Amino acid sequence: MKKEILKWLPLMICIIVLYVWSHSGKANWKFIDATVTSEFRYKSTSRGAGYDYVFYLNGKKYSRVESQGNFWTGYKYLAAYDSLDPESGTLLQINITDFKFSSPRNGWKLKEIPFPVDSLQIKKMLE
Repeated sequence: MKKEILKWLPLMICIIVLYVWSHSGKANWKFIDATVTSEFRYKSTSRGAGYDYVFYLNGKKYSRVESQGNFWTGYKYLAAYDSLDPESGTLLQINITDFKFSSPRNGWKLKEIPFPVDSLQIKKMLE
């Protein structure tokens, strides 16, 4: 019986580790408005392929590239980032250019976003 358990133990540990790893960070998502600063471009020497975008968090400027989706230069979109690591994150295909709001200094939690959004759609985008 012990040998049988020991035989399956590494597999069970791997499954648990993968589960925890895949669900880590999801509780830390915060959201902020981001502005697309370039049209889609193919890989250059300094950055990857995609759309350049910027957002400001606690007075600091973050510049990132998003390769998934279609975006318009100069428009504002909702961006998601890990509150523990603002360098990570993604630009969501949710155009917020026409909404009137003041940019948060340190981002919004999902329930704090001051304009109507589909929280289920956002959660799917972040999976």
